Amino acid sequence: MRKSIIFFFFISMLIFVCCKKKDSTPPPPANSTTTGNTIIAGDYGTFLSAYEVMQFGNTFYIDSVINGHFYDAPGINPTAISAGTVSVNGTTLDLYPNPYVYLKTNQINLKTLNWQISGNGTITAVSFSYNPVHPAYTGYNMLPDTISKSSGFNFVLTGISNSNGTIYVSISQASISITRTAATSPATISLSPSDLANFIPGSDFNFRISLFNYSNITLNSKQYGINANRTFEKYIYLKP
Repeated sequence: MRKSIIFFFFISMLIFVCCKKKDSTPPPPANSTTTGNTIIAGDYGTFLSAYEVMQFGNTFYIDSVINGHFYDAPGINPTAISAGTVSVNGTTLDLYPNPYVYLKTNQINLKTLNWQISGNGTITAVSFSYNPVHPAYTGYNMLPDTISKSSGFNFVLTGISNSNGTIYVSISQASISITRTAATSPATISLSPSDLANFIPGSDFNFRISLFNYSNITLNSKQYGINANRTFEKYIYLKP
């Protein structure tokens, strides 16, 4: 049940949080403004594939997400629009009409993505393929099982590759959330006892690392963003 709740939250954030670039040629991803779940968008839309790695006790789960966003024009506040029928690797994505997001979860092999878009209005029909390069994190098993609220927490974030955007580390418990960022790996993530003041000891909190790999693609003379993202989550026990 807890796994399902966390994954539902992950999907919800991917649907409704989207950062749109102002310029016709987006700046390098390292200079982009993002949040831990933000989709970095191209001018006329975004194609996203993401892995969610979650640990519960000694068990690991890997879920996948793929979605697409389409806009009527470049700009700061574009209008999300339908692009007709959108499929990936022969699977039709579900369309959520507010604000027009095409989505499928845990049903498509993300190693090679073959997109087919039927088109609608300003979005013309197009088919294309690419092999996404998702970020990797080899230090995942170094995450602790327990930390002490009275001592705080220092963790060296290392072993990250294929990530060209800001690294986000967030911890949350119920409605409380704290986020730290790092530009490169290795980096030290610190949480002091005062940072943890409102967290409840004797229970778990969620530790989340969000990684991004962003690039562009031009289709029918329009620029789109490609996101290959990966998120790692673990529940850590908080002692007094």
